Formats: sequence, C-alpha cells, structure tokens
Amino acid sequence: MSKLVILLEKHEHLTRVLDNDEIFDKNVLEDDIDTDIIYEKMHLSGWKISANVNADWYVWIENFTAVHPTFGTLNGFLDKHYIEVETYEAYEHFIKNHSITFTDLGDI
Repeated sequence: MSKLVILLEKHEHLTRVLDNDEIFDKNVLEDDIDTDIIYEKMHLSGWKISANVNADWYVWIENFTAVHPTFGTLNGFLDKHYIEVETYEAYEHFIKNHSITFTDLGDI
C-alpha cells in the first residue's frame, strides 16, 4: 500500500514536537532520559507510539512511529515538517487523540 504524505505548516522560529506525555506517563527530567533507546507507550486511542527522545535542558520528540490495529502505521517526521500515513482517516484519528504542539528550541 502506498503512503500518504501530509505536509505540515512551517513556522520560522518554532519547531513542531510531539508532547512528552504521549510517550511518558509522567513528567521526566533530562537526567532521566536515555536518548539511545526507543521509548514506547500504548494509548487508550489504540495507537502505540514509539520514539527516540531528545533531551537538552528540555525534553522533546521530533520523530516517532505510531501503530494502530485499525488505522495502520503513521510516521511523524516533525523535524522535516511532514507525516507519512496509510490513510487520511488514520491521520485525522491520530491528530484528534494526540497532541502535537509548537515549541521554540532556539533557546536550548
């Protein structure tokens, strides 16, 4: 099956990131993060999100994979401003249930 690419709006000084609570059950500190492993979290929405986590004073997620038993696989390349997904319905379901926000990484 071919993938659908969703282009995300760019902002000059802001970076789009997946919120930390999408991969962690609680707030974590930079010292608690191992950036060499992949973290995973299963959500009530049915999406299992996997990601490497960035940590440098602030903890953030730019790239991730999410898998759903009905909607298939969604790959987020937020640092490159796009999401790759099997169907638009999958994208809509993911966005409805999970938080992608903008942050300013310029001060890090």
